[in-house]
Amino acid sequence: MSFENWKPLREIDELASEINELLMTTPLSIINRYATPRTDVYQTEKEVIVKSEVPGLSKEDMEVLIENTYIRLSGHKKRNTGGNEEIYRSERFFGSFSRIIPLPSEVQPDKAVAQYKDGILTIVVPKSDNKSPNGKKIEIQ
Repeated sequence: MSFENWKPLREIDELASEINELLMTTPLSIINRYATPRTDVYQTEKEVIVKSEVPGLSKEDMEVLIENTYIRLSGHKKRNTGGNEEIYRSERFFGSFSRIIPLPSEVQPDKAVAQYKDGILTIVVPKSDNKSPNGKKIEIQ
């Protein structure tokens, strides 16, 4: 190998891409960290607020199920290609995801509201002192 033609940053980038592909094709639990939406959970005196990054999805591709003490967020991100394109590099996640988000207190699932705007899904749920018998699937607006 000639050092004149050696491009270390390009080789490192290619190696990182190969490692990423390997991890995405193996059933390792570490992948779940990258495949599921990054989420923040806040609370006020009266409500719990959950904000998840889900860019590139339509609200029809997501499902929100709220129980007394957690939210299950799931969906499917589709790869949109023209069909005759050859992929040179692919770093974004495509496929199904599901995430259980524990809540800091019990909530009232039947009064939850979800809104999707600019790639951020915001879910606001009033807190409750009583347990509801069932969870509720909510419509994203």
